[in-house]
Amino acid sequence: MSIPAVVYQELTGSLRFAATRHVFNQSWLEVVPLPEPCDAVLASQLDPGEAAVLALACRLKNAEVLVDERKARRLAERLYGLRIVGTA
Repeated sequence: MSIPAVVYQELTGSLRFAATRHVFNQSWLEVVPLPEPCDAVLASQLDPGEAAVLALACRLKNAEVLVDERKARRLAERLYGLRIVGTA
């Protein structure tokens, strides 16, 4: 499983997620740095975390995307043809 570095920093740097930090230090989780800026549409429509998730998914073959924001889910499916997993 891959996660953009900006999302990793957001989740591990927040007190809100302090109780689950250990989840983000597993060997099966790959933290991927992404070059900036990402796609102009993503940058203008989404927050940095969601934009990075979709940008990473576009670079990976057969990626499945897990995002909770409705707008990000719509863009992923309709504009980029990405497969969404999870509930929201």
